[in-house]
Amino acid sequence: MTVVTAFMTHPLVRVATSALPNDPGDPLLNAWILAWDADRLRHGLQGLWDLPSYFPYPRTLLFTEHLLGIAVLVAPLNWAAHNPLLAYNAAFLLSFIVSGAGMYILVRSLTGRQEAAWIAGLIYAFCPYRMGMISHLQVLWWGWLPVTLWATHRYFDTGSRRYVAAFVGAFLLQALSNGYILYFSLVPISIVGLF
Repeated sequence: MTVVTAFMTHPLVRVATSALPNDPGDPLLNAWILAWDADRLRHGLQGLWDLPSYFPYPRTLLFTEHLLGIAVLVAPLNWAAHNPLLAYNAAFLLSFIVSGAGMYILVRSLTGRQEAAWIAGLIYAFCPYRMGMISHLQVLWWGWLPVTLWATHRYFDTGSRRYVAAFVGAFLLQALSNGYILYFSLVPISIVGLF
């Protein structure tokens, strides 16, 4: 999935430290928010909601997506490289990898077929809807949804609590990555749970 992602997003890997995919509007905002989150994670989340914008209003991070589920994954890169563009691009590329891999494990678990899982992972990672949302990092992060569904299925199949832990972890990462998908994910999870 990593090689396909590099190919599909070419030439981003080559210019990951100095360029952003698509237009600079939302990607620059999200790179700034990810850098803010990384700084706040380093300080124990102190002052997280007080993003330095919209003066004199307090808690301005609540006006937008906080991206915490994404930031926890790329904060170490932000700390080490001190390059918000690189951290953003890593999060961007990782969104395709997590989406494809998440769908792969779900379909492989449900069908037992590797080729079907591979095709489903590619379709899920690179579908036209995702490609149309290229400048909206938070919308690209819906890869944890198939992982939550996989964990739900595995829990009901085995009764193992480790799948409950996998479900909770994936659900929290999804909820903290994208508020829209948090609400959307409740529908398929409820259907699987009822079934």
